Amino acid sequence: MEAAPQWFERAVVLNPHDSDSIYWTGSIKQKLGEIEAAEVAYAHAAKIQSLIRRPATKFPADFRVLALFAPFAGNTPTEYLLKNSAYDTDTFAVFPSCEYDVELLKGDVDVVLNLISDADQRKHCCRWPSISLADSANPWSTMPGAYSGPLVRQ
Repeated sequence: MEAAPQWFERAVVLNPHDSDSIYWTGSIKQKLGEIEAAEVAYAHAAKIQSLIRRPATKFPADFRVLALFAPFAGNTPTEYLLKNSAYDTDTFAVFPSCEYDVELLKGDVDVVLNLISDADQRKHCCRWPSISLADSANPWSTMPGAYSGPLVRQ
């Protein structure tokens, strides 16, 4: 596993806008205990592509999900929730050094899925974006009004 980041870093040299490889670099460095390097990688990837969009396996999709996850807190595993789904999935990382563009989150979201299950295990404060779906293009939004997630104690 120690050699894996260098392969992703080589991919980024070939394509500096390859946010997937940069997110993978952050994930691997986090697993290796290189937390500062992981934070840098996640922040860099988020600047390139803060909202990761995955299309449904069918067209048109049944609905769109906005999934919130925190790289440094425990998250609900997504393998069975988000893979090969009949709905579009937007994934958004929530972490302390992230600058949020809330306008990206307002689109045509039908469901907000909070994957962060162990946020209290992280020392850093997770600053949640305030998401308002009232202005969503979808009048059947499941969360009309404003949602502001919890703040984790430092």
